[in-house]
This record gives sequence, structure tokens and C-alpha cells, in this order.
Amino acid sequence: SHEVGLLHRDKVLQNGIIGPMSFDFDRMFTSNTTQRDIYAEMEDLVLSSLDGYNSCLIAFGQNGCGKTHSLIGDFSIIQNVETDVEPNVEISHCGIHLLAMQQVFTISKKRRERFQDSFVMTIVEIHDEKIIDLVGETDIALSSGQIMRDNDKTSASNSQTTSSKNDRKLEIRTNIDGETIVQGLVSVPVKSYKDVEEVWKQSLAHRAKRVEQLGKKCTPM
Repeated sequence: SHEVGLLHRDKVLQNGIIGPMSFDFDRMFTSNTTQRDIYAEMEDLVLSSLDGYNSCLIAFGQNGCGKTHSLIGDFSIIQNVETDVEPNVEISHCGIHLLAMQQVFTISKKRRERFQDSFVMTIVEIHDEKIIDLVGETDIALSSGQIMRDNDKTSASNSQTTSSKNDRKLEIRTNIDGETIVQGLVSVPVKSYKDVEEVWKQSLAHRAKRVEQLGKKCTPM
């Protein structure tokens, strides 16, 4: 169904010239809509990637409006007593990304006699105009990660290991296939939904530890 939302027309009037402003949406969800109901709207977009199409999903909104909840789900971070140990992460009420990967791997398994699918995963955070690789320093990246380069035919070919991660400079580039990539970003292979979930847990745990350390450095003595 199609609904029309009328948003703050009184705030966009200039000298009384501009008339009512309306925004057309394909779908509007209520606050009690489930994660799976929302994913059902995105399902065709996700599955088109298995047919070779590039898919992009953007969640836009102010802080605290639910972007992370919709894309990842609810997660809790349990800090360890030992400061050098990364916290434990538990994920519940899976969001669009995790639900998508559950379905993608299910379909990939069913069609493996006809197609050979391979998947790699990266997670990038942009904060204060800085590009941050959330996967780069996880245990998974250290064991199987590969660094993306703009002169590689694919993101995983001819790449060095993550042993030089401290020297990596993250830059947005175009590779020889005309694809936009983040040069220096670490990608990790994922072969199952459990792999995807583990990458998220380790990345979120590492991020929480980094944020905590930055907070301690900024705390006045």
C-alpha cells in the first residue's frame, strides 16, 4: 500500500510562497512492526544480489532512532573484569543484515549443485569524518583476513595479510573493474551464518573496547 506523510510544512514556508509539502513512501511501519516484517519488504532486494546485482540498503536518521536495531538487531555488551580482555557480545532480535544472511546461506546451500557461491564480509564505520575498519583487528581478520587494493581484479586476489594493519591507510578508490572500494580495508571470508554472526560479535566487542580506551584517555586526571 502507499501512504503519504505530511511533515512540518509550517517549517518550510518562506514568505508564504511554498505550499504544502508531502513525501511519498512505498511503505510506512508502525512501532510494533517485527524485524521479520521489515525484512520481508527488503527480501527481493537482498536476493537479487545472488543473481549478480549490486544491492544497497541505507538506514537514515538521527542518533537513537533505531538504525542499528533495524540493521543488526539488539545486542548487549558485557564488559570483562580484566581490562585487556575484549567484552562479550550477545545479539538478539536479529535485524535486516543478519536475517538476510540466514536466507542467503540457506539458498546457497540448496543450489550448490548448480552454483558455487563465495562470500566475503567487511564492516566500516565512519565517525567524525574518519573511516574505521571494524573487522581489521579481530581474531578472524588476523587468521584469514585479506586487504583490499585498488589494483586487484577482485577484492580478495593478490592481497597481503593483515600483519601490516598498523600501516594501513583507508582510502576510497575505484579499482580496475570500476568498483568503488575502500583501499586498505580488511575483508574476511564467511562460509556460514555462524561466521557472519561471529564477525559481528568480534567487531562490536573490539569497537566497545576501543571506545572505552578512548574515553579513559579523554578523562581528566
